[in-house]
Amino acid sequence: EPEPEPEPETVFEMPPLNESDPVVRELVADLSANPELASWLVTDELVRTVVVVIDNVAEGTNPSQHVPFLRPEGRFQIDGDTSAPRISTASYARYDDAAALVASLDAEGIAELYRRLRPLLREAYEELGQPGDAFGDTVWRAVAHLLNAPVIEGQPELVPRGPLYLYADETLEYLSPAQRQLIGMGPDNQRRVQQKIREIGVALGFRDLPRPHAVQR
Repeated sequence: EPEPEPEPETVFEMPPLNESDPVVRELVADLSANPELASWLVTDELVRTVVVVIDNVAEGTNPSQHVPFLRPEGRFQIDGDTSAPRISTASYARYDDAAALVASLDAEGIAELYRRLRPLLREAYEELGQPGDAFGDTVWRAVAHLLNAPVIEGQPELVPRGPLYLYADETLEYLSPAQRQLIGMGPDNQRRVQQKIREIGVALGFRDLPRPHAVQR
């Protein structure tokens, strides 16, 4: 019997940036089975949002206003009295779902999607007034910046400043807002997120990535 004809390969047609959401939403949905991913995919302007987030992180800016799952429900909580407060583990637990979502992502799939969508990513980066061919360097800087954030073991001491709390250790306050956001997820969640970021960086072919380091507080 003659062998069946092979299935023709699907040719990916790059959509215009302004019409890319449906295609990108479908492609990103395959990167994780975590149901929380769907809540992020309702965002419009997905490619532009990803580019802004990466650019923010590369510059040390907290990207949470663009990433809904980094804005957890529930109030920030402390342990101990007001004279010597520490971050409560309950505050860390607010980020458990976000860390689980990041950890569930397919790093190789993200790298492949990045390569496939590179023309759109560069176009969106150019809209920010940056050279499109520099976007790869920006991705590397974002990955390295988050991996450089130290893991803070234990519950760091805080000092009240009006309605806010700052780290008693000034070296932590000198970290960028993006790094402090990551540290605020708690050491266990931070490790999960950084491990996935490292996997993505490796899948993208990045070398000389910062090594993990922990600090006891």
